[in-house]
Amino acid sequence: MKRTYAILVTLLVLVSTTLACNLPTRAAERAGEPRNLPQTTANSEGAQETEEPLDEDLVNAALTLDDLPDSFSALNERQMDEFGISKEGLGNSFTSALSEARPQNVTAFHRPGLANAQIVVSTVLAPLTAVERIAFDVYMANPEMVASEFAGEVGAQEVRLIPGARQIGDSSVGLSLLSDMNGIPMRSDAVIVRRAQTIQVAMISYPDGGTPDISAVEIAQIMDQKIDGALR
Repeated sequence: MKRTYAILVTLLVLVSTTLACNLPTRAAERAGEPRNLPQTTANSEGAQETEEPLDEDLVNAALTLDDLPDSFSALNERQMDEFGISKEGLGNSFTSALSEARPQNVTAFHRPGLANAQIVVSTVLAPLTAVERIAFDVYMANPEMVASEFAGEVGAQEVRLIPGARQIGDSSVGLSLLSDMNGIPMRSDAVIVRRAQTIQVAMISYPDGGTPDISAVEIAQIMDQKIDGALR
C-alpha cells in the first residue's frame, strides 16, 4: 500500500512542479510582461527582512476532513513529510516562480485501499501581483493550449480537459493526466483557480479506471467558497 501511495504522491508532486514552472512563466510571456522573480531584501546590517505575516483568514480557509467523504483520513505533518507532501516543498515550487505569493495553507488526505487508493492535496497561495493576475487569466483563457503544453512537459500518456472546471472563481482550468508510474497507470486530476489575489490548486490522484470518491472540481468549488468568504 505504501508503494501505491508513493506513486500517487510522485505524480502529484510532478504535476505541482509543472504547474509552478509553466503557468506564471508562460502566462507572463503571453501577457507581454516581463516575468517578476522573487526579490530578497536586506536591512542595513545585511540580514534578510522578515516576510509579511500570512493572511489568517486565508490560513483558515483550508480544506478539512469535514469537506470530504467519510472514506478519507487526514494526513498529519509527519505523514505528509513521509509521502513527500509539505507546505515548504509544494510552496517553494510555486513561490520560486511568483513574486510575492506564499502558501497560506496546504492540506492532504488519503483514502486507504489497494484497489482504489486516493490522495487529495489542496493548497492556497497569495498574494498575486496585478501583472500575475492578468497573466494567469490570459494563459488559462486557452485551456486547449494549456493541456497540450502539459502533455509535453510531464510526459503524460494523455492530458484532457475536465468538464465543469471553467466556471470557478475569476478564471480556472482543469486537467486530467494519465501517466505510467512504474508500470501502473495512474490518473491525476488538477483544478487551478484564481480568485482575486489568490490561486488555489485542488488535486486528486487515483489508479486509472477507478472512480474517485470526490472530484477535483468538487474540491475546487468547496475551496472557492471558502476563499470568497475569507476575502470579504
